Amino acid sequence: YLSLGNTLFHLHRYEEAETAFTTCLHQMPSSPYCQRPLSATDARLGRLEDAAWTIEEYEINGYDPSLDALMDLSIERDPDMRAHLRESYEIAGAK
Repeated sequence: YLSLGNTLFHLHRYEEAETAFTTCLHQMPSSPYCQRPLSATDARLGRLEDAAWTIEEYEINGYDPSLDALMDLSIERDPDMRAHLRESYEIAGAK
């Protein structure tokens, strides 16, 4: 579900991406791999409280929620995809 969610996110099919990332979290609770893109997806859906909570939970689980750290962990190499993801994290509240 992680790969499916990432694909849907970059196709701007956010509602479907959210479903995939939520399924990912059901399979792997508190997974940082599922939490990071879910926060970006919720931000794009305008669910800013959910996005902020996911980032906060990510930090509670011991991970660095800074924008630079999130981007360092991204697998995207295409500049447009990276810009889209970075902006999504910024909307979610990552600094």
